[in-house]
Amino acid sequence: MFSPEEIAERNTWHRTVARNAPIIVLSSNMAKQDFDRLYPDAASRSVVMHFATALVPEWFQLNPLLTQAKYGLPDRFFLVSNQFWKHKDHNVIIKALDLLKQQRITPLVVCTGKTFDPRHPEYCDQLLRSIEELGLSEQIRILGLIPRSDQIQLMRRCLAVIQPSRFEGWSTVVEDTRTLGKPILLSDFPVHLEQNPPYAEFFEQGNVEQLTKLIANAYAQLKPGPDFDKEDLAKQDNLKRVQAFGYKFLEIVRKTI
Repeated sequence: MFSPEEIAERNTWHRTVARNAPIIVLSSNMAKQDFDRLYPDAASRSVVMHFATALVPEWFQLNPLLTQAKYGLPDRFFLVSNQFWKHKDHNVIIKALDLLKQQRITPLVVCTGKTFDPRHPEYCDQLLRSIEELGLSEQIRILGLIPRSDQIQLMRRCLAVIQPSRFEGWSTVVEDTRTLGKPILLSDFPVHLEQNPPYAEFFEQGNVEQLTKLIANAYAQLKPGPDFDKEDLAKQDNLKRVQAFGYKFLEIVRKTI
């Protein structure tokens, strides 16, 4: 996903950190395993700190139907909140929608996030051509970068979030869905499995057929949100997770000093 020059630059930076930092904080066990393998002399100084989405009370005071109307969306839609970067794998969703269309199942997928990949400037245009060629323009709405509060309200309202990435750090999208008590269709990337949010359905990375089945089942069974009972449970869980994050941070600080 990177040019040789950027890889070299990143490797130089990582080596400098590994050599000089008194402690190295990583967001997932997978990242720690990679770091420890690449920089064994620094393994004793690496720690994992899982972050949690900080819940904003105002999120639950807004009406998601107003945000739905703002963007001219129907009641039933799926949401993808990723940058249009190659490793986010929007392509697997496009292929899944094509298969569903052949079965006369036509869900709408709404996409938010920046529509430019600086490593692959042509990538978004390629996706747009595929959408047009497959006749899916009415089923994929690309909103681009929108305000955070709008993103959260669309997440509350959607049937489910789809997160198909082939590579992630500790995924903010996954943490957001956990905080909101939302269903999520999730690729089985190791960090996603490590996060393991409630109401998750996993599919093999890049597996179009598996994702097609999950979307079809969700489209048939799920209702638009918000689900207030699940949101209340998620709020309680979020408080515990944010506290645990804070305690872990203090533990790391004390160890460092």
